[in-house]
Amino acid sequence: MKSFKKLEPNTKIIMISRTIGELVFIIAILAIDFLPFSFRLFVALFTGVSLSIGWIIIALDAEDKPIFKEVSFYFEHIFGVILFMGVAYLLWPYLGLTFMFAIFPTVIAVTMVARFKKGLIISVFYVLGFIALYFLLRDRPTIFEYLFTIPLIISVSLLTAFLTKEIERLAITDNLTSVYNQRYFTQKLGSYVKNPGKRGRFALLLVDVDDFKHYNDTYGHLEGDRILKELAKAMTLQLRKTDSLSRYGGEEFIAILPDSDLGGAKIVAEKIRSAVHKSLNIPKVTVSIGISIFPNNGRKEEAILKAADVAMYEAKRKGKNQVCVSHG
Repeated sequence: MKSFKKLEPNTKIIMISRTIGELVFIIAILAIDFLPFSFRLFVALFTGVSLSIGWIIIALDAEDKPIFKEVSFYFEHIFGVILFMGVAYLLWPYLGLTFMFAIFPTVIAVTMVARFKKGLIISVFYVLGFIALYFLLRDRPTIFEYLFTIPLIISVSLLTAFLTKEIERLAITDNLTSVYNQRYFTQKLGSYVKNPGKRGRFALLLVDVDDFKHYNDTYGHLEGDRILKELAKAMTLQLRKTDSLSRYGGEEFIAILPDSDLGGAKIVAEKIRSAVHKSLNIPKVTVSIGISIFPNNGRKEEAILKAADVAMYEAKRKGKNQVCVSHG
């Protein structure tokens, strides 16, 4: 099943998920009295395979070109589901509902806590495969078993929605600092160049940590990572809700300020520089910031980026810990 979700303007998220397997499961349960044995077996196997797929996420830009892909599909999971279903088929007369009541809620609870622990996520699908076979290969489910199935389907659907949302978030987030990543920035910049908003302008702030390599060599990489996290927090506090901050490189961050002119951008940049310089959580650390304005410094992504980069290096040459504006 495909579902389109807006991630950002002009960007589509395509999700191919196990939802189709869940729907087949529900339909099969409702129509079980009318299904021949051989078809029940086919539907049970199809359901187990569908549930093992997990998800396939593809993001498309405005021109329908793939930006990134996220795939969770492993053949060993399919064989694992089928094997589990076969064993369960042999044991269900001895285990029955006691097995389902004891195991399934436990797996769901542990999975929600573990979130992205793949082994536990897949274990949910194994149990679902057992339930599919349990229902589809017996003569007639009781009304109690019908009612028991409903919360199972709902819980897995909610888990699917939760994981899908997390995948969308993680695909555009920097793992270390929790601000946006370079992929997101590139897409966002392209979107603003094509549609710069009501005022037809925006600003870029390219922020680079001064002497970061020396800091890393002196205090260690763990301390360097901590500094980057604190920098991201300090800079975010100086930005508006409409602004976006991304980690652009190792020790470089870049912010997009929609509808901002040069005067407004300089004020924000100076607030960031001052906040970092005075922060007690970031001792002995300063930043150099370069500013470029669209369309003054160019009408293409490459031009506006280069202008900010040149301005940032000018700030470095002038002694660091300052803000410079592009004059290109």
